[in-house]
Amino acid sequence: MNFVFLILHLNACSTSSIFFNNLPFLTTLRLNEMFGLSDAQEVIVKQRTEELQAWLKTDAIHVIIKRLSQTKKLWQDGQFHEASIYFEESIEISIKEVIATASPKIISFLLTLDEANASQYLEYIKEKSEEWFDYAESQESKIESRIRLLEKWFGRLSKEQSSRVADIVFLVPGEQQIRIDNNKNWVNNALKASLQRDENILKSWLMNPSIWWQEEYKILKKINRKQNYQLVTMMIETMSEEQQKAVPELLDDWIKKLQDLI
Repeated sequence: MNFVFLILHLNACSTSSIFFNNLPFLTTLRLNEMFGLSDAQEVIVKQRTEELQAWLKTDAIHVIIKRLSQTKKLWQDGQFHEASIYFEESIEISIKEVIATASPKIISFLLTLDEANASQYLEYIKEKSEEWFDYAESQESKIESRIRLLEKWFGRLSKEQSSRVADIVFLVPGEQQIRIDNNKNWVNNALKASLQRDENILKSWLMNPSIWWQEEYKILKKINRKQNYQLVTMMIETMSEEQQKAVPELLDDWIKKLQDLI
């Protein structure tokens, strides 16, 4: 339920305002696919999503726009590393703010789950896990995924830049399975806490998801974070004038789409 990234990824959708305005319906539809909701659960999901949608519209989106605008300013002032760091930190802060507001609403739903809901969700993630983590299937797929991500920001990479990506990015042994196992672990713990109606542990988890991360995943996360930092540094050092201009253009596109939602 990462609403910050959901909002930011609206840039990929030409009908973002329609999507956002129908968020309660679409959220209910998706959660029904995942959990097999009862009529009463659908009512709860719709009401809680409407409440969160109102807060996003009157508060959170305005703050996110300001942070994106500050990122753009730093970048246009030539403070490329500072802009990158500010963007990453501001996203982390925004995620925490959204979770803090959404937490009671999410918990009110989780505390309604029963064994049938849990069974359906476990089956859902079993079917989806390899698809979710297909980028970690091989060295080549991971490199390709990183190139695609960089090209969303900078535009088409040169052959030399693509080669540098291949030098930086490496697949950790068993990376896909580590991600799948970690996903199963936190899902099982969250479902267990929900079925036991343990509101306190659910609150702790939502405010600190890492409590249910496995050690191998924590190590993997640090490795990938370092790789991503090296990739951004490489692009800053090698970017063309056109690539340099592409970043604020993308930020402008996000800002305009978010403005359309308010």
